[in-house]
Amino acid sequence: VSLVAGAYEGKIQPTMAVYDCQMVGMYLTPYEPMRSFVDAMFAAEGRDGVLSLSLAHCFPWGDVPHLGTKMLAITDGNKQQAANVAASFGRKFVAMRHEVDTKPRGLKETFDEAVAVGSGPVVIADATDNPGGGAPSDSTTALREMLDRGLTNTAIAMFWDPVVVDIVMSTEVGAILDVRLGGKLGPMSGDPLDLHVEVIGIIPQMTQDFPQPGSEPIALPCGDAVALRYKGIDIIVNSLRGQVFTPQVFTNFGIDVRQKDILVVKSTQHFYAAFAPIANKILYMDAGGALQSDYPSLPYRHDHSHKYPWVENPVVT
Repeated sequence: VSLVAGAYEGKIQPTMAVYDCQMVGMYLTPYEPMRSFVDAMFAAEGRDGVLSLSLAHCFPWGDVPHLGTKMLAITDGNKQQAANVAASFGRKFVAMRHEVDTKPRGLKETFDEAVAVGSGPVVIADATDNPGGGAPSDSTTALREMLDRGLTNTAIAMFWDPVVVDIVMSTEVGAILDVRLGGKLGPMSGDPLDLHVEVIGIIPQMTQDFPQPGSEPIALPCGDAVALRYKGIDIIVNSLRGQVFTPQVFTNFGIDVRQKDILVVKSTQHFYAAFAPIANKILYMDAGGALQSDYPSLPYRHDHSHKYPWVENPVVT
């Protein structure tokens, strides 16, 4: 905000330059070496004419010609300095490509590790079924694995299944009924699960409060939401497709998240701020959903074959 005010008042002349890292990936900023890289950007801002530094991570599933990670530098009226600073940080980032390009674990490996932890809650991000990235949020793969393993004292959220929600909304808490859950949107949703469930909660027009650094949280709508229990697993289903941001998607129904062994959330990273304080461990899982992390295997229409990870050493300037 201060930079906007300074530019408006003519006190500074924001001058931008972008460096193309020729990379496609997902980078998790709470973890090293990303944490230190972000800290270095913050440290450089406000010094020697550098007004702002930003790393544009990229959205790997956006099939556009300019797909990829970019480094943006803004200086005070010095175009060459902006280009030099952007290139300096950009080259450092390219050199870190193997360390920062986070790949989720496979389904079975993730649950093996979660069970081995021994004390909860272990939070598992069902990253490839994250509706925030465009996935259906009705994949049954993770829940099926939980059932196959006989896991209890666990919970999973949120399945987008308006049909199930409509049926349950016509009942009451304590009702016992059969539902066919999930697996409706396509091949990557898996097969539907036929479950004999107990209704443990019904909330019309539920919301969750998304934390915002330095300001009040934002209330995000979830639509009508219901909580079902099946063989020791609490299952949250909602009518308005959206990812999990906070434990409220469980606690709104009176579910004590701190007492659960495993919590599975359909999200990639936006869940982190609210779940990290309660999690004993956080794991990122590729359960074969729509948001595949093997980018070269995706059917892009635009050519990205010159970028990492298509090539090991992308040509950068």
